[in-house]
Order: sequence, then structure tokens, then C-alpha cells
Amino acid sequence: MSRPSYLAGLDIGSSTIRVVVVEDRARVPLVVLGAGHAEVDGMRRGVVANPEEVAIGIQQALKDAKKSA
Repeated sequence: MSRPSYLAGLDIGSSTIRVVVVEDRARVPLVVLGAGHAEVDGMRRGVVANPEEVAIGIQQALKDAKKSA
């Protein structure tokens, strides 16, 4: 039996960061394991204005995804 492969999608928007984690099984559709989001104020017109704020937002979105898994 082969090991499952995991994929993550990350959407960093102007005010919200979203993340989704899926399991990619052979010959089976992707299985969503968790999804999360976090409100952020570190982006300005598509440019990272505050890297620390964005990093914290990514961590919060990942925690939220783990909770929903």
C-alpha cells in the first residue's frame, strides 16, 4: 500500500488568508482534510506590507484548518 500524499492550498488576500489541506489518493478524488481562514491587516494592494502580521495570519489559518480536520 502506498503512502498518502498531502497537498495544501494557500490564498493570501488583501484582508483574509485561507488554507485548505487535502489528501491525494491514487485513483480517488481529493479528500478535504481541513480548511481554515484568518483575517489579516498585513497586505496593501497585493503587496506584503507587514510580514509578521501575514505570518501570524498563516499560522492562525493553519490552526483553524487543524481544528476542522
